[in-house]
Amino acid sequence: MSTPPPTSVPAGWYPEPDGGGRLRWWDGAQWTDQVHQAGGAPVAAPAGTGWRTPWIWPVLLLPLVPLIPLLFLDWASLVRIDPVTQQQDPYAQFELLTSPAYLAFLVGSWLVWILVVVLAYLDWRDLDRRGVPAPFHWGWAFLGATVYGIGRGVVTRRRTGAGAAVLWVAIAVLVVSIAVGIGITVGVTAAVFSQLRYS
Repeated sequence: MSTPPPTSVPAGWYPEPDGGGRLRWWDGAQWTDQVHQAGGAPVAAPAGTGWRTPWIWPVLLLPLVPLIPLLFLDWASLVRIDPVTQQQDPYAQFELLTSPAYLAFLVGSWLVWILVVVLAYLDWRDLDRRGVPAPFHWGWAFLGATVYGIGRGVVTRRRTGAGAAVLWVAIAVLVVSIAVGIGITVGVTAAVFSQLRYS
Protein backbone atom coordinates (compact mmCIF):
# COMPACT_ATOMS: atom_id res chain seq x y z
CA MET A 1 0.00 0.00 0.00
CA SER A 2 1.10 3.55 -0.55
CA THR A 3 1.56 6.23 2.05
CA PRO A 4 -1.12 6.44 4.73
CA PRO A 5 -3.09 9.60 5.34
CA PRO A 6 -1.74 11.94 8.00
CA THR A 7 -2.41 10.81 11.57
CA SER A 8 -4.79 13.75 12.08
CA VAL A 9 -7.35 11.96 9.88
CA PRO A 10 -9.96 10.32 12.10
CA ALA A 11 -10.72 6.62 11.88
CA GLY A 12 -13.13 5.78 9.09
CA TRP A 13 -13.68 4.25 5.64
CA TYR A 14 -11.56 5.91 2.93
CA PRO A 15 -10.76 5.15 -0.73
CA GLU A 16 -7.78 2.84 -0.99
CA PRO A 17 -4.58 4.79 -1.58
CA ASP A 18 -3.67 2.60 -4.55
CA GLY A 19 -6.93 3.53 -6.31
CA GLY A 20 -8.38 0.02 -6.35
CA GLY A 21 -11.96 1.29 -6.26
CA ARG A 22 -12.60 -0.09 -2.79
CA LEU A 23 -12.82 1.52 0.61
CA ARG A 24 -10.37 0.53 3.33
CA TRP A 25 -10.67 1.09 7.09
CA TRP A 26 -8.22 3.64 8.49
CA ASP A 27 -8.03 3.13 12.29
CA GLY A 28 -6.66 6.61 12.95
CA ALA A 29 -3.05 5.44 12.83
CA GLN A 30 -2.76 2.90 10.02
CA TRP A 31 -4.62 1.06 7.27
CA THR A 32 -6.27 -2.24 8.29
CA ASP A 33 -7.18 -5.32 6.25
CA GLN A 34 -10.90 -4.45 6.33
CA VAL A 35 -12.18 -3.46 2.87
CA HIS A 36 -15.50 -3.16 1.05
CA GLN A 37 -16.67 -1.98 -2.34
CA ALA A 38 -17.12 1.76 -2.72
CA GLY A 39 -20.76 2.74 -2.92
CA GLY A 40 -21.91 -0.24 -0.88
CA ALA A 41 -22.44 -0.06 2.83
CA PRO A 42 -19.98 -2.15 4.84
CA VAL A 43 -21.68 -5.01 6.62
CA ALA A 44 -19.06 -5.69 9.24
CA ALA A 45 -16.94 -3.63 11.56
CA PRO A 46 -13.17 -3.83 11.37
CA ALA A 47 -11.79 -6.90 13.11
CA GLY A 48 -11.45 -6.42 16.85
CA THR A 49 -13.91 -3.53 17.03
CA GLY A 50 -15.20 -3.33 20.58
CA TRP A 51 -18.93 -3.64 21.16
CA ARG A 52 -18.83 -2.61 24.84
CA THR A 53 -19.21 1.07 25.55
CA PRO A 54 -19.44 2.67 28.99
CA TRP A 55 -22.99 3.75 28.13
CA ILE A 56 -24.79 0.52 27.28
CA TRP A 57 -25.00 -1.05 30.74
CA PRO A 58 -26.59 2.02 32.38
CA VAL A 59 -29.03 2.20 29.42
CA LEU A 60 -30.14 -1.35 30.17
CA LEU A 61 -30.11 -1.35 33.98
CA LEU A 62 -31.38 2.14 34.87
CA PRO A 63 -35.06 1.23 34.19
CA LEU A 64 -34.94 -1.08 37.22
CA VAL A 65 -34.24 1.83 39.60
CA PRO A 66 -37.76 3.39 39.56
CA LEU A 67 -39.26 -0.02 40.36
CA ILE A 68 -37.63 -0.10 43.80
CA PRO A 69 -40.11 2.31 45.49
CA LEU A 70 -43.01 0.21 44.17
CA LEU A 71 -41.84 -2.67 46.34
CA PHE A 72 -42.44 -0.58 49.48
CA LEU A 73 -46.02 0.44 48.72
CA ASP A 74 -48.94 -1.13 50.56
CA TRP A 75 -50.87 -2.18 47.46
CA ALA A 76 -53.52 -3.88 49.60
CA SER A 77 -54.59 -0.43 50.79
CA LEU A 78 -56.17 0.10 47.35
CA VAL A 79 -59.06 -2.07 48.50
CA ARG A 80 -59.12 -0.94 52.15
CA ILE A 81 -62.55 -1.16 53.80
CA ASP A 82 -63.70 1.67 56.06
CA PRO A 83 -64.41 -0.02 59.43
CA VAL A 84 -67.33 2.33 60.20
CA THR A 85 -69.23 2.24 56.91
CA GLN A 86 -68.03 -1.22 55.79
CA GLN A 87 -67.54 0.32 52.33
CA GLN A 88 -64.36 0.65 50.33
CA ASP A 89 -62.41 3.61 51.65
CA PRO A 90 -62.69 6.32 48.92
CA TYR A 91 -59.44 7.95 50.04
CA ALA A 92 -57.32 4.78 49.84
CA GLN A 93 -56.36 5.24 46.18
CA PHE A 94 -55.65 8.93 46.69
CA GLU A 95 -53.35 8.16 49.64
CA LEU A 96 -51.50 5.50 47.66
CA LEU A 97 -51.09 7.61 44.52
CA THR A 98 -49.83 10.62 46.49
CA SER A 99 -47.49 8.64 48.72
CA PRO A 100 -43.77 9.50 48.57
CA ALA A 101 -42.91 6.06 47.20
CA TYR A 102 -45.37 6.31 44.30
CA LEU A 103 -44.28 9.88 43.50
CA ALA A 104 -40.64 8.71 43.57
CA PHE A 105 -41.60 6.01 41.06
CA LEU A 106 -43.27 8.56 38.73
CA VAL A 107 -40.51 11.16 38.87
CA GLY A 108 -37.82 8.48 38.72
CA SER A 109 -39.43 6.91 35.65
CA TRP A 110 -39.35 10.20 33.72
CA LEU A 111 -35.79 10.99 34.77
CA VAL A 112 -34.61 7.51 33.84
CA TRP A 113 -36.37 7.72 30.46
CA ILE A 114 -34.58 11.00 29.66
CA LEU A 115 -31.26 9.62 30.86
CA VAL A 116 -31.69 6.42 28.81
CA VAL A 117 -32.24 8.47 25.64
CA VAL A 118 -29.13 10.58 26.30
CA LEU A 119 -26.99 7.53 27.13
CA ALA A 120 -28.29 5.66 24.06
CA TYR A 121 -27.14 8.60 21.92
CA LEU A 122 -23.68 8.46 23.52
CA ASP A 123 -23.58 4.67 22.99
CA TRP A 124 -24.58 5.04 19.32
CA ARG A 125 -22.02 7.80 18.76
CA ASP A 126 -19.28 5.72 20.40
CA LEU A 127 -20.06 2.67 18.23
CA ASP A 128 -20.07 4.85 15.12
CA ARG A 129 -16.69 6.35 16.02
CA ARG A 130 -15.27 2.85 16.54
CA GLY A 131 -16.20 1.94 13.00
CA VAL A 132 -19.34 -0.15 13.55
CA PRO A 133 -21.22 0.40 10.30
CA ALA A 134 -24.80 1.65 10.72
CA PRO A 135 -25.15 0.92 14.45
CA PHE A 136 -28.69 0.57 15.80
CA HIS A 137 -30.02 4.13 15.94
CA TRP A 138 -30.27 5.79 19.33
CA GLY A 139 -33.70 7.25 18.49
CA TRP A 140 -35.26 3.87 19.26
CA ALA A 141 -34.51 4.60 22.93
CA PHE A 142 -37.51 6.95 22.92
CA LEU A 143 -39.59 3.76 22.89
CA GLY A 144 -37.70 2.42 25.88
CA ALA A 145 -34.44 0.87 27.00
CA THR A 146 -35.68 -2.62 26.14
CA VAL A 147 -36.34 -1.71 22.49
CA TYR A 148 -32.95 -0.05 22.18
CA GLY A 149 -31.16 -2.86 24.03
CA ILE A 150 -32.64 -5.66 21.93
CA GLY A 151 -32.08 -3.83 18.64
CA ARG A 152 -28.60 -2.78 19.61
CA GLY A 153 -27.71 -6.31 20.67
CA VAL A 154 -28.91 -7.84 17.40
CA VAL A 155 -27.31 -5.23 15.12
CA THR A 156 -24.01 -5.10 17.00
CA ARG A 157 -23.79 -8.89 16.96
CA ARG A 158 -24.25 -8.86 13.17
CA ARG A 159 -21.69 -6.11 12.65
CA THR A 160 -18.95 -7.16 15.11
CA GLY A 161 -19.62 -10.84 15.72
CA ALA A 162 -20.01 -10.17 19.44
CA GLY A 163 -22.29 -8.31 21.82
CA ALA A 164 -25.18 -10.73 22.27
CA ALA A 165 -24.89 -10.10 26.02
CA VAL A 166 -26.65 -6.77 25.47
CA LEU A 167 -29.64 -8.58 23.98
CA TRP A 168 -29.85 -11.05 26.88
CA VAL A 169 -29.49 -8.37 29.57
CA ALA A 170 -32.26 -6.33 27.90
CA ILE A 171 -34.53 -9.38 27.92
CA ALA A 172 -33.63 -10.16 31.55
CA VAL A 173 -34.50 -6.61 32.65
CA LEU A 174 -37.82 -6.91 30.81
CA VAL A 175 -38.55 -10.20 32.59
CA VAL A 176 -37.74 -8.65 35.99
CA SER A 177 -40.04 -5.69 35.24
CA ILE A 178 -42.85 -8.04 34.23
CA ALA A 179 -42.27 -10.12 37.37
CA VAL A 180 -42.60 -6.99 39.55
CA GLY A 181 -45.86 -6.11 37.78
CA ILE A 182 -47.20 -9.64 38.25
CA GLY A 183 -46.22 -9.56 41.92
CA ILE A 184 -48.10 -6.31 42.46
CA THR A 185 -51.15 -7.66 40.60
CA VAL A 186 -51.15 -10.86 42.66
CA GLY A 187 -50.86 -8.84 45.88
CA VAL A 188 -53.77 -6.56 44.99
CA THR A 189 -55.89 -9.50 43.82
CA ALA A 190 -55.20 -11.39 47.04
CA ALA A 191 -56.21 -8.30 49.03
CA VAL A 192 -59.46 -8.00 47.06
CA PHE A 193 -60.37 -11.64 47.74
CA SER A 194 -59.41 -11.23 51.36
CA GLN A 195 -61.73 -8.22 51.71
CA LEU A 196 -64.55 -10.07 49.93
CA ARG A 197 -64.19 -13.01 52.29
CA TYR A 198 -64.49 -10.84 55.40
CA SER A 199 -67.22 -8.52 54.12
